[in-house]
Amino acid sequence: MQRILSSSIIVLAIVIFGGVVWLTEAQHLTGVTLFALWIGAFILTTVLVTLIKVWQLRLQQTKDGGSDDKR
Repeated sequence: MQRILSSSIIVLAIVIFGGVVWLTEAQHLTGVTLFALWIGAFILTTVLVTLIKVWQLRLQQTKDGGSDDKR
């Protein structure tokens, strides 16, 4: 499970930043627009990674809590 989540985080970051690079090249963005796009991509990636980690912790707690109930 840990390996799948780590892989999904890496793929997610590659897709987001790859999209930013593609958009930058396609639209010939420069200056403030380019800076805002990169900052937005960084914030989006950070939020999504945080949500995945929180989800992972909840799954772990549910798994641990479920095993305690069986004892």
